[in-house]
Formats: sequence, structure tokens, C-alpha cells
Amino acid sequence: MSGTYKIVSTKENGDTYFTAIPSKWERNGILYWPTNISALKRENLRSKALSDFDSNWDTYECVVKFCNISSFSEALKIEANLANCTDTESEQVLSSNFKQKRHIKKASLKNCSLTAPDRNKMIEEVLENDFSTINSLIECNIAEETAQEISNSDQVNFAQSNECFLTFEMQEKILDLEKCIQSIKIEVQIIKEEFIKTNVNLDKIYKILTEKNDFIISRADKEQQKSTVEQIFPLKSCEEIEKTNLKIESDVEFKNFLIKDLLQFGGTGGKQNGLKIGYKVVDRVFTKEVLTHYSWTGISKSNFPKNSFCSLNGFIKLFNEVILLADDHWTMKDTENLFKDGVLKHAKKRNTRDVSKTIKVTTNNIIVTSQNNTDALEENIPTLQDLSDIILQN
Repeated sequence: MSGTYKIVSTKENGDTYFTAIPSKWERNGILYWPTNISALKRENLRSKALSDFDSNWDTYECVVKFCNISSFSEALKIEANLANCTDTESEQVLSSNFKQKRHIKKASLKNCSLTAPDRNKMIEEVLENDFSTINSLIECNIAEETAQEISNSDQVNFAQSNECFLTFEMQEKILDLEKCIQSIKIEVQIIKEEFIKTNVNLDKIYKILTEKNDFIISRADKEQQKSTVEQIFPLKSCEEIEKTNLKIESDVEFKNFLIKDLLQFGGTGGKQNGLKIGYKVVDRVFTKEVLTHYSWTGISKSNFPKNSFCSLNGFIKLFNEVILLADDHWTMKDTENLFKDGVLKHAKKRNTRDVSKTIKVTTNNIIVTSQNNTDALEENIPTLQDLSDIILQN
């Protein structure tokens, strides 16, 4: 569905004004005119044939001079010519010409009483809005200058009223503006792409720093951490073990601090042998002598009472988390078995074994070597009592 345009005349302060408008802006001799918007937006709205008026617009009494005009450019041209008419006869001549010849080349004129446009402001407003309207807006503003020139000229020939008002110079201006705006669009797109690339790079850097944050510690911090941990481990008495266990349970930061130190034995890759890592961590945290005072439940087969290790929930969870980071298949049940069937069950044998020296016993070509190895239990290295029995047998 397409709309049409009208030319209406209004009386203001004793002067007559001719205005091209969408047909819906005039109702029963009343012109509805928008004054609360910018001139550029008003011209864009006025150029749309189907545009309807708003009840909040200003109203003026008017007389319809022409109606059913098919294009806005044609309506603007008639508006400009009527603005230069000085009597009714000239209007009649213009009306006759309009009826005889309706073909008009592409050109658009605005009310000739407006001043020349500010192109810089026009480009800024257009860039903020849709670029699709740029051609019609440029032509409209170029036509303002043309209408102004015609208004100031005393040699207007109405016989040529249907000729194109766009001179070669004006067409060049339009092309230059179009090129300028196209160039601006390209530059804006380039800036946008560079901005996106920069954001992506910043995201990558942030991700790397975040992933490494827990492990990036300054040399001074590392030395301080090492010194602090060495003051804590290994624990040499049951009292130290009980106090440390309570602190692990109540202080999350302290627990994480200990985990960070113990990760040196198995790391976080999840591919290590959990049992081997477990023995290494045990030897880091406890002395072998202090573990002889514990059994899993606290029950002792000898006359000496023992403490219950299963009640040390802080240490049990600490060991489980550290070993699980090193071995993906490790479970809490494995942690309990490590202490119940391994560390505590053989605590006395592990304590009597000299782990800091190499012992060589040679009898009838029998050589037994005990190294400083936390995996000695797994390799079934004989104890000193076993070696004594072998020597006596031979």
C-alpha cells in the first residue's frame, strides 16, 4: 500500500507558507505539524507517505492547494515553486503545468525557508541511526541549498519548473558524502573487529593467569612457606598431632596451605601410584616413632595404651585430598586402608628400620641392602630381627 502527498498553504503573521506533507497530516482544513523533534527527524518523517500525525502536534488552519501527489520529491519541487509565486495567476499556471506533465527526475526539496544544513551534524545523527536512510536525507539537505538559491533569485523561470534542480556540482557533493560515510562505516567496522580481537586476547591472558594463580608464588613467598612448613612437619608427639588436627578441621586456609606443600610429592596430574604417594606424604607429616603410639581404633595388643587414629578426621581428609589429586582412582576407603593395614599395622617395624643409612650384611654370600625408601614395606625388605635369624641359621 502506497500513500500520497499534499501541498497546503497556511497564514502565519500575515505571510503565506506552502508546505508539502503526507496526506494524513491534513484533516478537514487543519494541518498537524511536529515541532517537538529535530529538523532532520521531521524531514525524515515528512518524507514517508504513510506517516500519520500525532494528536500532540501543533495545529494550523490550512488550505489544500494540491493533493494526490505520488512522490515526495515531486511534492517538494511544487512546494519550492509555490513559495516563489506572487499571485493567484501564477499558482494557476503552476497547477496547469503540474496536470500536463507529472514526470519528475529524482530530486527532493525541503521548505525553502530553512537555512543551509550542517553536514557534520547531519553525518553524526545519521551514524547514530540507520544508514539505510542516508541517500534520501542527503538529497533533502542538498535541496535546501537549491531552494534557498531559488528564493533569492529574481530570474526564476516557471516554464522550467519540472526540470531537475540537482546540478553537476550538487551531484558531486552527494557522491563525496556517500563515499565519506562509506569510509566511516568501514573504519567503524575495522575498529569493532580490533576491539573484539583485543577482548579475546585479554580473556586468554586472564584465563592463563587464573589457572596458574594458585601455583605462582614469588621466591620470597616460597621461602617463607617452606620455612613455615618445616617448622610444623614432621610432627613428633601425640599432642602436636591432636592440635594440628583440630586446626585443619577449623581453619580452611591452613588446610589449603598444607595441601599446597604436600602436592610436591604427587602433583595434580591424577596418573601417579596413590599407594606410593601416600607413604611419601606420611613420612613428610609424621615421624615414624610417633606413629607407634597409634592404632586405627586405639586398641592395643600390648600392655601399652594407644591412641585412635580413626578419630583424626582432619588428617584423614587431608591425606585423601592430596592423594586423590595425584591418583584419579584413589578413594576414601583406600586412605583408611593405607593407615589401617599399612602404616599403623607395621609402625613398629618401620620405626626400627634405619631409613637414613645403607646397611650391608654379608654372610655366606647373602647381601641385603636397606635404602632410604618409603616403599620398603612393599618390597618386603627384611627387618634387623629377620637378618639376625638368617645369620644364626647359617
